[in-house]
Amino acid sequence: MGGEPAASRPAELNSRTVIGVTACLIGQMLGSSLLTSAALPLLLLPITTQFGWTATAFSMAITFMMICGAISGPLIGRLIDHFGARRVILCGTVMVGLTTLGLTTTNRHIWLFYLAHALLGVFGTTALGYVKIIGGLFVQNRAKALAVFGVEAALAGSAAPLLIEAVLSAHGWRAVYLVLGGTILATVPVLFVMLPRAETAEEIDDSAAGTTGIPPGEALRTGTMWLLIAAVVVGAAPRLGFMAYIVPFLDGRGFQAASGASAIASVTISGLAGSLVAGILMDRFPTPLIAVPLQLLGMVSVFGLALLGNSTTSWAGLITVSALFGFTMQAHLPLMSYFLSRFFGLLHFGQIYGVAVAVVAIGIGLFTPAIGSIIENGLGYTGAIWIMTFGLMLSALLFLRLGTLQSRLSLY
Repeated sequence: MGGEPAASRPAELNSRTVIGVTACLIGQMLGSSLLTSAALPLLLLPITTQFGWTATAFSMAITFMMICGAISGPLIGRLIDHFGARRVILCGTVMVGLTTLGLTTTNRHIWLFYLAHALLGVFGTTALGYVKIIGGLFVQNRAKALAVFGVEAALAGSAAPLLIEAVLSAHGWRAVYLVLGGTILATVPVLFVMLPRAETAEEIDDSAAGTTGIPPGEALRTGTMWLLIAAVVVGAAPRLGFMAYIVPFLDGRGFQAASGASAIASVTISGLAGSLVAGILMDRFPTPLIAVPLQLLGMVSVFGLALLGNSTTSWAGLITVSALFGFTMQAHLPLMSYFLSRFFGLLHFGQIYGVAVAVVAIGIGLFTPAIGSIIENGLGYTGAIWIMTFGLMLSALLFLRLGTLQSRLSLY
């Protein structure tokens, strides 16, 4: 299943694919809600201090963004499959930029802050289209291409905290939203010129990989899809939720605010290597079993966090632990998009991936305030560390189960 033999397919690396991937990288790195969400950990203290909000109340913005993105995910995926990724992405990018600019007017009415992040969740979900474009452009090297696409998130995430910290220190948090909103809107003309003008999967992929696939209803009825989603959620959501509290966590362990920005940068830069390693491994060994050792290494990094401020207080120790944390967290995330495309094909990928991302987003959105409640209501950061550890252990077991089921599946 899945099109022509590899030997008869045209070379995948050509001007068309290079321009297409470059456009996707620019859009996701500089023109998506990724920039706005990356600012939240650094803006937590100044905004809550000014308006008297609690950290848990502030973090609910992430919940609204994730849940609204989740609810809209299946619909956005259907729009991508029907109208083409390019049109949907361009409209979404404009709205993300305008909404980010709107956050410069944030006041003590927290419901307006929540509303803005809810809109970011909806319009930011249009970035699902980038994954379908890349999946259609590549077949033999799809995992590596998706991994490179994941690298841009690491690059944006590593540079964004440093830029945000500089703007925040010099001009305040409102200026941060002004700069980010302007940057996002500036990518729109670039995307208009560079994004592929394909409107269907057949036009995107000359090899016909995009013309086959399992219908969404059938995919949703398979245990394979839900096992894959569950493995990603329990492994990633607690750690991503914890990242919203990394700055106050380090502050309580005796590190300065600048160290928080360095730790976030270290997490995201190391995610670059993690994503690339995962992509190479997936193309070479297309099995979910490669995620098992990554989850076990993730447990080691969580234990390292527990030691910070006790036996390890140096800047080098902080960066080392943060790097391992980011490497393992980013490495297994591309697995979902890759194996969804291989298990279920690209024909209805937008809808299937939209549902999967919706469930993952709900998981992340619920875990973020849950982690905050645990931290603030007695268990502290130790409780959060135990939840991350248990989640990684369960995730490893689920990926192990997926590996045993793979022999029964056809790959697209």
